[in-house]
Amino acid sequence: MRSLADALAKLREEGLADGEHVEIKTTGFDLPGCGKIALVMVVGLRRPDGSMFVVLMPSARTFVARTTRGERLTYSIEMLDAAISDADGNVELTNGQIVHAVDLVPSPFFREFSATEHAIVRLAIKICKVEDKFFQPFDTEILPSLMRVRYEGISKASIKRFNLLRLRICEQMPGVSPSQLASALKRAGFRVKRVPR
Repeated sequence: MRSLADALAKLREEGLADGEHVEIKTTGFDLPGCGKIALVMVVGLRRPDGSMFVVLMPSARTFVARTTRGERLTYSIEMLDAAISDADGNVELTNGQIVHAVDLVPSPFFREFSATEHAIVRLAIKICKVEDKFFQPFDTEILPSLMRVRYEGISKASIKRFNLLRLRICEQMPGVSPSQLASALKRAGFRVKRVPR
């Protein structure tokens, strides 16, 4: 789901009506070897019962949109943060510019972490008891319970007892091979600290 139109269609299924507006939010972070990238979500209005529908979009660095003159231009993903869209996909950016037909452009050099790789990294953080350093709410107002991994800080962390960590992860995730585990931790930025004998 790369286009705002797809996200709006999903929100329509959940009750988004003509005349209602949604907010687009982005959360930027750095991934080792990938540079700056942002998580993107489209947030519907809060309902009287307190519920709110949210559509998570792919991670991206840029987006393409059509101007009111019909030009297709590429913009930095940060420009979408706090933008407001109507149900038809007409988006007002925070600088006041109106754009249409918004499509996210994920970086061609960035391979998304698989669900298994995310699970390995999250479990490693929990086993090492460093959740306070590397877990952060995606959005404290809208999704305070949805925690994202702060990958940008992991490259400063080192694993002192890697073999013990590997054993504990393999116990809790028996389908994961040692090479898959090591690859996921390396991609996330963890460094193995050599202990002198």
